[in-house]
Amino acid sequence: MFGVSAVYWQGVSMVSGAAEPWDSPAYGIAYLVALAIALAAGLVIGRAAWLIGLAISFAQIPVMLWNGDGAVGNMAAAGLIILAALTLPLIGVAALGTIIRKRRAR
Repeated sequence: MFGVSAVYWQGVSMVSGAAEPWDSPAYGIAYLVALAIALAAGLVIGRAAWLIGLAISFAQIPVMLWNGDGAVGNMAAAGLIILAALTLPLIGVAALGTIIRKRRAR
């Protein structure tokens, strides 16, 4: 899941021309797609929703490092806090997917 997410976020950066995915003018739309990915992953994988959300959100870190030539700026700590906050809805949607999968399996 982490690798797929990193490729996705790199695609967002490449299409928008932004070094960091969240600097993209279309980040809101990209995040909605990430929520759909989390739901689909929850439906398919059916477990570890917290890990799915964490992987999707934090996969932005290697993209930021790659596109920023590995430089870690003075906003890194704030960036980690923001990524942690962005993880919560992804975890919730992935959990919803796992719940739906379990109910359908009955």
